[in-house]
Amino acid sequence: ARVPVSLANSFSPGLDAAGSISGTVKVSGAPATPTVAFNVDASGVQTSQTRGAGLGGMNVSSSGTFAGSKLAFDANISDGAGLGLKGGGTVTTAGGPTLALDFKGKVPFSFLASKLAVQGLALNGT
Repeated sequence: ARVPVSLANSFSPGLDAAGSISGTVKVSGAPATPTVAFNVDASGVQTSQTRGAGLGGMNVSSSGTFAGSKLAFDANISDGAGLGLKGGGTVTTAGGPTLALDFKGKVPFSFLASKLAVQGLALNGT
């Protein structure tokens, strides 16, 4: 079943979240060293911050695991305005946190339009 993202608005005033999310989480192993596998699918996700950045409702799908203080995941992110990113990687949470991420795809210049317009600039393309 899909859950409305707007439920988060009760916990974060001004978030103005919209869209829906569904997914699964499976936890196994010992309580001190759990292994977590997840799969998340969100559609039409927006917040006041993403709207302010010029992004439309985003669709996000991600799956991965967390074990031994390391998150490994793959993700796809898209919106109706031409944003399309695919990638993933790892995030280590123990010691000095480390990121190893690789994303590829298209980010339309249109999401910068309002910020550039204030400066008298314009960009077109992806």
